[in-house]
Amino acid sequence: MTRPTRLANVAIAAVAVLLALAATELVVRRLVPPIEGYYVIAPGTSWRVVSTGADGRPHTSQFHVNRDGLRGRPVPGDSTEYRLLAIGGSTTECGGLDDSVVWTHLVETGLTLHRGSAVWVGNAGKDGSTTRDHVLHLRYLLRQYPHMNAVIALVGVNDMLSALRRGSSDAAPAPSTEAELHHAFAVVPARAAHWYQRTGLWRLARRLWHSHQSYDVRERATSGLAQARARRAKLGATVDSLPRLTSAIAEFTRNLNEMINLADVAGARLVLVTQPTVWRDRMSASEQARLWFGWIGADWRDTRAYYTTGALARAMALYNQALLDVCKRRALSCIDAAPIIPRDSAVFVDDMHLTERGSRLLAGALVTTFPFRF
Repeated sequence: MTRPTRLANVAIAAVAVLLALAATELVVRRLVPPIEGYYVIAPGTSWRVVSTGADGRPHTSQFHVNRDGLRGRPVPGDSTEYRLLAIGGSTTECGGLDDSVVWTHLVETGLTLHRGSAVWVGNAGKDGSTTRDHVLHLRYLLRQYPHMNAVIALVGVNDMLSALRRGSSDAAPAPSTEAELHHAFAVVPARAAHWYQRTGLWRLARRLWHSHQSYDVRERATSGLAQARARRAKLGATVDSLPRLTSAIAEFTRNLNEMINLADVAGARLVLVTQPTVWRDRMSASEQARLWFGWIGADWRDTRAYYTTGALARAMALYNQALLDVCKRRALSCIDAAPIIPRDSAVFVDDMHLTERGSRLLAGALVTTFPFRF
């Protein structure tokens, strides 16, 4: 076969593939219409966490995101229900806890009993989110889910850890921009998406990816989590002095004020909550073995040093106090949960993520101190 003939055959095959893709794209676009909304986690996301319980038997937890892109019941159509949207990072998301024991669900049931009529709580927490993301969350979600009575925000730890990883800085970062939408949201409307994200094939692939995820915590513990803990144990926590955090806390304060403003415009009241953690001075070796946060630099895999638990506790206290200061200046009712939750391993899985007992304690604290009359 001559070279021109081979090239002609390749060209014909390429055209055939392109035509097939185009035809498939047209069909898929009709079958999988675009999602017109902003979602912190893709609607329908589901996973199963298998762990070993205290009795040595396997324990399974289910994580499910409803059609509205929230963990919990769908947004109610009944306007008599008190509506509360929860935002935050992984300590709000609680990806390792079952839907029935995540603190947002327990707050819903607790406030319903306290009120004597229905309360709805939707969980929009997302792993790694900071107040930069939460500004965007409130800007778009309060339009998308109208008639929210209140927003509860458990925030601060991701801002603090991000600042420690960056080190000292003389200037606070610029305010959140629309360019950060793809970090704040897993799904954005087609008009705000990249070109390839507007294709039907991309939408189908994402739907299949998010339709079901299952992982075994015991398997994960032998890889990423165990490696992170092992690296911290190997290097040791040696840095006890904090970098200058003035500009970082100024950014945190600015974001909190913008969150308050956005909630006010939407007619919702914002409840800010201080972040509980396990960190304290002079933690035992067994307690330290459960920790893995506090590295210096962008990634724990490349870090050469960690902050001590005493330094982390002091940094967290600075951020929690900054939150309380904003509450005082803005005459805002907030919940200081950090001193209420015990700092022990029965309450925390690691540095700041809650066990089932910790989730119940936090929910109880929020229900009993919830600042609004219904």
